[in-house]
Amino acid sequence: MPFKYDAPPQVGALRQGELLGEIWEHRPEHPPTALSSDASIQYRSVRHPLVMVMNPDCDLEWDFQSRFPDESTQSTYTPAPEASKPNVLISHVLLCDVYEKGNIINRVPPGRDIWKRIEQNQDERYHHFPPASVCNSLREDLPDLFLDFKKVFGLPTESLYGGLRIHAVSRIALVPPIYIHDLTHRFYGFLSRVGLPE
Repeated sequence: MPFKYDAPPQVGALRQGELLGEIWEHRPEHPPTALSSDASIQYRSVRHPLVMVMNPDCDLEWDFQSRFPDESTQSTYTPAPEASKPNVLISHVLLCDVYEKGNIINRVPPGRDIWKRIEQNQDERYHHFPPASVCNSLREDLPDLFLDFKKVFGLPTESLYGGLRIHAVSRIALVPPIYIHDLTHRFYGFLSRVGLPE
């Protein structure tokens, strides 16, 4: 059976293996120290055209139910006032940059058949998804997509849901559960590797 993406949820919790589009990360150019309430700081904005959510589904669902406790708040991504307790929420969502072939192939060192290994999912740093359609979607098929496990970052969960609320963040596709297992096994295997002396 050929690989095909599931349609993303229209509303509801973010999902592990969900592709999101047009994410802007704003990095403060200030050390992690206390600020006065009237301080203004410089920041640098970084565009991430395509990312994949890496947190486990169970944590994302638990956070969503705590953050948006009833149907009206869930459908509009409007947090309830009592849902602002930080000890019951996931503060950040872990995201991994996703690249089309033309945007990643030049980053790969030449020689030794590295690119061939990447395309065949035999290089521990990368994960490759072949071109595929999205079930029940009118969008064009997605091209070859590559995750670079060294390119991960976290964004505040409330910011991501805020982006969904104003339709600035796109929910594009969802990796089917049968393929999530391999992806997460490889991703967390890469993160847990032990560095050895040269």
